[in-house]
Amino acid sequence: MSVFLQVKRILLDRERKTVDENYIVTASDLDNAEHAILVHLQRTCFPDEVKDLSSDVASKVKVSSSLASLDPFMDNGVLRVGGRLRSANLSDAAECPIILPKSQHVTDLIIRSVHARLGHAGRNHVLSVLGERYWIVHGNANVRRVINQCILCLR
Repeated sequence: MSVFLQVKRILLDRERKTVDENYIVTASDLDNAEHAILVHLQRTCFPDEVKDLSSDVASKVKVSSSLASLDPFMDNGVLRVGGRLRSANLSDAAECPIILPKSQHVTDLIIRSVHARLGHAGRNHVLSVLGERYWIVHGNANVRRVINQCILCLR
């Protein structure tokens, strides 16, 4: 994911003729890249919700929104799940997971990554690990679809 921001930085540096060939990708570069990708993904998939929560007038999404039951809120430009979990004794990421849209390429890549990291584990295990950081809209069906496309698991 950091390749996204790194390529952007390299292209801008080439324009200015100041390319550092010995640049090493840091953890903060990875975090910034992930944040930028998630912000872009959410702004393209949930434009009305982002607009509603970004405005000073309304701090809630419309009742007709598909995310209304999640009680979402904006945190540093990223949509997160609100609700009663905010008062739970969990990590910050598990209390308010990042909302990911269904059937998007980035969402599928995150699911594939967790699935492979867990040794090609089953749907329930992948869902529980994903739930520590992300809330995927229709997560059960998305994880099942991605796992059914896994070539190693098909063998």
